[in-house]
Amino acid sequence: MLQGSMGRVFIILLLGICSRITAQDANTAVFQIIDKEDERPIVFATIILINANVGVISDENGNFRIPKKFLKQDESLKISCIGYETRIFGAGELQSSKTTVLTLLQKLESLDEIVLKTDKKEKQYGARKIVRLAIDNIPTNYPVEPFGHIAYYRDYQKIVDARQLENDHPLKSASYVNLNEGIIKVFDAGFGTNKFFDSSNQAALIQYDLNRNFAIDTLLAVPYDNSNVKYLKGVTFSPLGGNELYLLNIGNCIRNFDQKSFSFVDVMNKDFVKQHSFWIDKIVFLDDEPIYKIDFISSIQSMDRYFKGNGSIYIGKYDYGIHRLNYTTKDVRSKSILYEVNVEYKKRNDKYYLNYLTFNNFFDVKHEEIFKVEDLVYHFDSNSFQVFFNREIDLSTIDNSGRTIAFFYKNKKLDIKEISYINPMALKIKLYPFTENIDRNTIINDIVYAIQRVRDIEGNVINEGPILTLKQFREIFVQEVIEYLDIDTTFNFIQKNKVLSASEVNKEKEFKKYWVNSPLKESK
Repeated sequence: MLQGSMGRVFIILLLGICSRITAQDANTAVFQIIDKEDERPIVFATIILINANVGVISDENGNFRIPKKFLKQDESLKISCIGYETRIFGAGELQSSKTTVLTLLQKLESLDEIVLKTDKKEKQYGARKIVRLAIDNIPTNYPVEPFGHIAYYRDYQKIVDARQLENDHPLKSASYVNLNEGIIKVFDAGFGTNKFFDSSNQAALIQYDLNRNFAIDTLLAVPYDNSNVKYLKGVTFSPLGGNELYLLNIGNCIRNFDQKSFSFVDVMNKDFVKQHSFWIDKIVFLDDEPIYKIDFISSIQSMDRYFKGNGSIYIGKYDYGIHRLNYTTKDVRSKSILYEVNVEYKKRNDKYYLNYLTFNNFFDVKHEEIFKVEDLVYHFDSNSFQVFFNREIDLSTIDNSGRTIAFFYKNKKLDIKEISYINPMALKIKLYPFTENIDRNTIINDIVYAIQRVRDIEGNVINEGPILTLKQFREIFVQEVIEYLDIDTTFNFIQKNKVLSASEVNKEKEFKKYWVNSPLKESK
């Protein structure tokens, strides 16, 4: 029996199964936020339960969920997003057995309109100067004392290109694959400390599990080898290693402004300004605060020949606080995206705290073979093999020359006398007599074979699995900020050098105030 070189892959689609942290039931209210004018989903809007003082972030479809126990008559939702008017919805507007649609109206002004309203005595800076001031003011605008937050964390994959898969393959229409999610409590020693090496920077799992309502594929979940099985084009990884949460934190170049981040931000307070060109696009608002939306593009001659970084940075007009950074890096030759970073901070009193952080990258993976050998049987008396395939063979791709099928006995190639047809999925291969004495009891262990370039009738090459292009997501969405928080050593902390699933969940800790914002299953 032929075993694929990558081992067996198991695809599981479990529908309608509810687990402890992924239930979609009558106790959960589901919402969608859309733009009032064009009805597009509003991505990563901030939703705060005013009385409970906890919140959630809308997902890439504008959806979010809240346990109904929070939606009491005296509760209200405050929904805000940069570039939109903030709205407050009372509990009476939120009771529904179906998805409740909420709308926000855009709020922005052109740069010319803002200039006309500005006091002539107020200094007018260019984009580059504004970005430089924002980076210089990070130690002032962000907490340098210990703080923390409780957040919803998830990582998953999405199929980008599944054309090589058969139409009935479970991954062909999968929306989310290998969705891991949970609640994390983060202890942060403050800006200026190293997230990885400083022992005062820790995180603890409050909930964590694999969501079995969505597709699961063991091959797609293996670590990157960056060569044969799972790899990224033009991307290298930090030599420090680290788990999924650490790799995500590398993308937070604001928190790690004085440390190495990702290309071409690199060390933000040293490299970001000199390695990019900037221009002011427009003024947007968060509540009544004007915020510069500054667009940029990388300008490193030695690297921009092959790769290009671009994005937007949102900076407060008065305090130069960085509200948001969106960064995309592309391969200039293929025009394909290599990775994307989105990070947003929200002001609380006089400091900015993390609101959400997402890092996603594209990767290719060689999947399980479609066409392969199912079994191989040797008949001693006729000195022949019977080869059984899992699919119907294209006989025109087989010849007797040894270029497509070859057998070796103790490293010596054997001559094939005849290849005959048994049935559409089986061949008989007769060998010339051996020129040496052989042991019929051990011959099957001493013979190896190679079959290559043979195709099935649909054109699939033997032992060559399809190459899938996928998008890997790692995301953290803050539900509550704790402005002053010393590290609590009674927690079992996440092991920074091991995958999250290897760390102990703090089940004895009571965190009924927080919930996972699992994506909705798409209806067929």
